[in-house]
Amino acid sequence: MFTTMTSSDFASLIKGRKLDPGLLKRLNVAMLAINQLIEVADEKQLIDDAIRSWVAELKDAAYDADDFIDELGYEAIRAEAEAASQTATGKMLSFFSYRNPFKDGINGKLKKLLERLDGLIKLKNTHGLDVDTGNKVLTTKPPTTSLVLESCIYGREADKETIMNLLLSNDRSSDDLGVITIVGTGGVGKTTLAKLMYNDSKVQEHFQVSAWICVSEEFDVNKITKDILEELSGKASDNRTLHQLQIELRGRLTQKKFLLILDDVWNESDREWDLLQTPLKYGAKGSKIIATTRHLNVASVMSTTDTYHLNPLTSDDCWMIFSSCASLDGNLSARPELETVGRQLVEKCQGLPLAARTLGALLHTEQDVEKWEKILKSNLWDLHDEILPALILSYQYLPSYLKQCFAYCAIFPKDYRFQKEELVLLWMSEGFISSPEVEKEFEEIASEYFDQLVSRSFFQQSSGMATCFTMHGLIHDLSEYVSGEFCFQLDGNDLSKITTRTRHLRYARTTKDASRKIEDIYRARVLRTFFSSKAIWWNVDYKSIDNDVINGLLSTLSNLRVLSFYGYKVVELPNSIGNLKHLRYLNLSLTCIKELPAMICTLYNLQILIMQSCKELEVLPDSIGKLKQLQHLDLCQTAIGMLPDSVVLLTNLYHLDLTETKLQEMPLQIGKLTKLQCLTDFFVGKRSGSSIKDLEELHHLRETLRIWNLQNVVDSADTFGSPLKSKKDLKRLELRWDGDADDSSHEVMLMEKLQPYVQLSSLNIDGYRGTTFPVWVGDSAFTHIVTMELAGCKNCYCLPSLGQLVSLEKLSIKAFDSLRTIGEELYVSTTSTENPFRSLKTLEFEDMPEWEELTPFVAENVGDTFPLLEQLYLTNCPKLRQTVSSHLPSLETLRIRDCQLLRIPSLPSKSVVFKMELRDMSRSLMLETSTDGMHSVRITGYGSQYAGINEMEPINCLSTTLEEIDIEKCPSLKCFPLELFPKLKSLSIKNCESLESLCNEEEIPKDLDSLTSVRISECPKLVSFPKGGLPARNLNDLALLTCSTLTCLPDSMDSHLPSLMELTVGQCPEIECFPEGGLPSKLQILKICACDKLVAGHMQWNLQSLPSLLYFSIDSNKELESFPEETLLPCTLTTLGILSIQNLKSLDEQGIQQLSALKELKISACPNLESFPIGDLLPTLESLEIISCDKLVSGRSQWNLQAITSLLQLKFFENDEVESLTREMMLPSSLVSLEIRDLYSLKSLEGLQQLTSLRDLKIYRCPDLMAIPEEGLPSSLSSMSILRCPFLEQRCQQDKGEDWSKISHIPNLEIGHYNI
Repeated sequence: MFTTMTSSDFASLIKGRKLDPGLLKRLNVAMLAINQLIEVADEKQLIDDAIRSWVAELKDAAYDADDFIDELGYEAIRAEAEAASQTATGKMLSFFSYRNPFKDGINGKLKKLLERLDGLIKLKNTHGLDVDTGNKVLTTKPPTTSLVLESCIYGREADKETIMNLLLSNDRSSDDLGVITIVGTGGVGKTTLAKLMYNDSKVQEHFQVSAWICVSEEFDVNKITKDILEELSGKASDNRTLHQLQIELRGRLTQKKFLLILDDVWNESDREWDLLQTPLKYGAKGSKIIATTRHLNVASVMSTTDTYHLNPLTSDDCWMIFSSCASLDGNLSARPELETVGRQLVEKCQGLPLAARTLGALLHTEQDVEKWEKILKSNLWDLHDEILPALILSYQYLPSYLKQCFAYCAIFPKDYRFQKEELVLLWMSEGFISSPEVEKEFEEIASEYFDQLVSRSFFQQSSGMATCFTMHGLIHDLSEYVSGEFCFQLDGNDLSKITTRTRHLRYARTTKDASRKIEDIYRARVLRTFFSSKAIWWNVDYKSIDNDVINGLLSTLSNLRVLSFYGYKVVELPNSIGNLKHLRYLNLSLTCIKELPAMICTLYNLQILIMQSCKELEVLPDSIGKLKQLQHLDLCQTAIGMLPDSVVLLTNLYHLDLTETKLQEMPLQIGKLTKLQCLTDFFVGKRSGSSIKDLEELHHLRETLRIWNLQNVVDSADTFGSPLKSKKDLKRLELRWDGDADDSSHEVMLMEKLQPYVQLSSLNIDGYRGTTFPVWVGDSAFTHIVTMELAGCKNCYCLPSLGQLVSLEKLSIKAFDSLRTIGEELYVSTTSTENPFRSLKTLEFEDMPEWEELTPFVAENVGDTFPLLEQLYLTNCPKLRQTVSSHLPSLETLRIRDCQLLRIPSLPSKSVVFKMELRDMSRSLMLETSTDGMHSVRITGYGSQYAGINEMEPINCLSTTLEEIDIEKCPSLKCFPLELFPKLKSLSIKNCESLESLCNEEEIPKDLDSLTSVRISECPKLVSFPKGGLPARNLNDLALLTCSTLTCLPDSMDSHLPSLMELTVGQCPEIECFPEGGLPSKLQILKICACDKLVAGHMQWNLQSLPSLLYFSIDSNKELESFPEETLLPCTLTTLGILSIQNLKSLDEQGIQQLSALKELKISACPNLESFPIGDLLPTLESLEIISCDKLVSGRSQWNLQAITSLLQLKFFENDEVESLTREMMLPSSLVSLEIRDLYSLKSLEGLQQLTSLRDLKIYRCPDLMAIPEEGLPSSLSSMSILRCPFLEQRCQQDKGEDWSKISHIPNLEIGHYNI
């Protein structure tokens, strides 16, 4: 505000006009006093509710005063911008005569504002405060340092060892899921201890899969399940029902030993926990869950196997943390008094490492013992609140400029991962950044503020994403506390908490933003921030917001300074955007906006405009040059094809991101933007376009620059200087050509002129058309180059000398069409005693059609070439016969693709190869190595015996270390020698037409204890297993598929395979029975498909003796007429699938009724199956799926589904008869999910209104379905999909369909492939 009041434009505005300068002076004095009072009262308000209320009034009044002055300032800028043709006096007359928004009441409004401020200031005496009595300490601005890593962990060695023993133990008598709960108070280090366990190498090796989930207060089973799936798969989970998600999760975890961390759990509901753990129980024995919580009740609810109470640290351990963060190591001997006071401070931290770390960071730069004593004696230690006094003290002693920045972070949700740039830009827009010092931009100062909060432990680097930061839960609680009612998160909170004082609001995007919810914001008419949270990059899902809602927001909230519609389905902005005179920050990223209205160019205060990933945005307004205050313009991944000429008038612009746009040239005179620091891309125009000479004027460019279309440089190389050589802050440079060159010598001269400053760290040259490179490419003076890529240099017949780039770690050479050999010139240009490529870790050659040889480097008194090379990639080099030396002691990854003439090299004897791949049109070999030295191999297309396992030179020594083998399409493989692989865990053999045996000997090896999975398919000559069976005590999974001559399963499965949990036998028509002794007792899943002889003897299966059997499916049989007989299946069964049994006429009611634990029933493609009373026989069923069973459906009136009060999911597919779902069968009100597909005669959805629990409804391919019922659909629905139902889709079109009003309340709608 003070900057605005002292500007020249503002002075011109009030000079000689009706705005009383005396009143403005009083306002200035009043605001100075208020700011001082707020700072003085800051500590007392924490312990005195009356002062806290008064301070809130002070802040509210200060906000109003700031808005008043800011609007005047806007009018001054507007007058300057829109009346350029008039005289200065004329401009001001125009403003007051025609556009003055205050008109004659301006002084009256100012007087009322002053009366309010003066009245509040007078109350200072009532509260015993004076602006001169403030006694602040530690306001000295600490020096900016690099980001501080999390402090060392002290005192948890014993805790870690105890939990490690619990975690790695496998000897429990129970098969129940192991749950370890770490219980302790907030800030005691539960999460840190869990991270220690999660990242420990022994733990990573012990578990096959692992996932870290931050739960926090809301225990949403659907969200947590999605999060687990996304952690395991690395990709987003769509809007499926919980049941569907759990089915997929069960599939991913079955027979796998997993570790799941549930951090910060608050849930005390048995039902929610039982629901979450259902699919988790399918994991292998030894799977573990670690949960951290503050409450012992949570441990009880989770049926915890082990509860570990994490105690506070000892005083000595707390002192170690404190002294480390306070940097006392070198000062204690000289300043013993600091240790005396410091240890007393540590005692007050109550053994909590978070408190010790934060307090130590507070005192990091302060060495005055008196100030330490002042903190020790502070009244704040006596506060009895959930927020630790040490944290409040740390906040209290922040400089005032950091306090408002920190408090503002309350708009983020707990555990929100934010990026530095994101927060820096928001602070700038809110006006939190002090006026810049000489030669410093606002963003640079804001960046320093951020680093200070990191160094003081208010922010910490996210463990999941290196570029992101988070706040500890208690730190976040502190930010909410100190921000009071001025910050609000609208994501399920009580909307009544939005007050007239609320200034900053974060809006959590929902699947459908109802106008009613948005309108609740309107009571905060003076709102400054409307901020939409970012989504995870791989899970962007556009959310709708009505145009009327947007217009209402912009018309009502005219005080906005920050506006973000990130990720909303916004197609256009209304002209009411012009109402936002205060707006500094506008983020339209990931919206569907096609163009910006001209009114946006009247936002004269706008500083930051972010349009990232607006794929349909093609143009900017011609008058964008009016936005004189614009500093940051992000057009990354838009369809912008041309920048308006007026862009060059944005003289304050310092950040212009043009990454992945469609630009082909820059505006003329782009060099006028002399403040530019970030220009991601520069496009050289043709003769009428921008010239590379414009770059010479942009002196401050830094970080990354890509120069495109260098083929358009037609000037003689001596008509411009060296535009890049003086840019000392440039770190990454890309030089790109597109098209053929007429004059190769011109290209070489141009490249000479493009030499950058020697501090460059990354260089990419693409499409260069010269025949040779200039000397500077590879010059040893470039000591900082770490990465280099040379690509598409089709005319070059030799490479530059790169071996003496001492810092080069990654080198890529691609698409050199004329290069035949690479000789010694690559390594050195002159005689050198240094070994070449001494730092190189990654080397890549790709698309080299004529390349035949890489000559090894040989020289006396020179060390190894490539001594540190870890990764070598060779791709599409069809003539290559010889490559780098096999002496690569550090090699970890070797990948060779489409290099048909290259013989696979021997592995270096001293290498530590973790991954090797060889692939071309005829063969494929992939070798991976775990950190413990064990290997896995996948082989496809080799014709030699053993598929190359014994005979291939590169891996002939690995048989004793191979853990996983996957063989496919190896027609000559007759025998797989299991006896050669004692450590083998997983074996898969597919489509090997000659395979006859799994052993060279008649007798099987005695010990196959490592084996956990065997899958054999499409091996028509495999007749039997070795005599005596497979002695694999730990085998979990056995699958035999399409083995047409296999006559029997392995012998003695009950004793040899005691750990078998899943057995699949499919399309093995010659198998007649299970082996003598039956199946293993721990079997949980049994699938039988197209095995007629085996099914013929099903009454001898003796499945009732399997106490652990949970899942059974029978598929593809023509003989069965009734199933399952009463004594066939065990009562423990939870899932039953009956599929494609062509002649099945009835289900045995006695056999079905005894399945008392059955939860899921799927019946598919059984055309002759008669109807039966499902509800009477299976009252505890939760999921029912009926597909293509016409006779069964014809008698649906007998199903009695309403009797199944536990039924949650119903799937009903493929029928020509059903016209109404509820006419002949009543559905239970318990249904949560209903999916109907291919019901070609369905005409009505009447009766669904009774399904009061229904949340998810899917309707696919029901062409005769005409309309939504008049009574509508259940109000409980949260998700609905309609696909390939032409009449219904037409009636449900957004805003214009006849039935739209009946479904518009549903949050998540998909109509005809479109999310609404």
